[in-house]
Amino acid sequence: MFFVKSISLFFLLGFIWLSQTSVIAPTYPCTQFSLRVNFQSDGSIFQIQVYINNGRTQALKKNLSYHDFVYFASGKWPSIYNRERIDLLALHGIDGGVIVDSLTTKEYFSCPSIDSAWKLRYNQMEFIRGNGWAQERYKPSPAQMQMLYKDYAFKNFDVDRFQDTSFWKLLKNLQDLEWINKYKSVE
Repeated sequence: MFFVKSISLFFLLGFIWLSQTSVIAPTYPCTQFSLRVNFQSDGSIFQIQVYINNGRTQALKKNLSYHDFVYFASGKWPSIYNRERIDLLALHGIDGGVIVDSLTTKEYFSCPSIDSAWKLRYNQMEFIRGNGWAQERYKPSPAQMQMLYKDYAFKNFDVDRFQDTSFWKLLKNLQDLEWINKYKSVE
């Protein structure tokens, strides 16, 4: 009888110890955004996604249009992706948002960082005025790719996305003239 009680106590203590030191991280659902700079089937040159990360999976993924992104990120629309309707653009120091014309009450969408994202990958675009920042015509130089890897753990424009904290850090840097000049001239 003593032996059975000892074994039971041993298993109980082991279970308590394992539950306190589990290698599985606690799951805290949080919204995350990602950006891919690549031609899309709808003709755009970027893709923005939003999803809920619960620590194990990326659930409720949704591709966002430019307008949807500005609405969700600025907190103008109630959604599962921004329940508290926080202005995430302002929170991360990103210029932009929904601007309402005082005369016509028409809404305009602005996020200059997203507008400039194509410049990371391309030097020229026939249908867009202005030049990009890539040192080669259709792709960044190896040194520029190394800079993107160092700053954002980003390896390949055809496969990778700027995700979560890298997404916000990139948007912030895309409005920083010093960072842009460094990216354009890196060797």
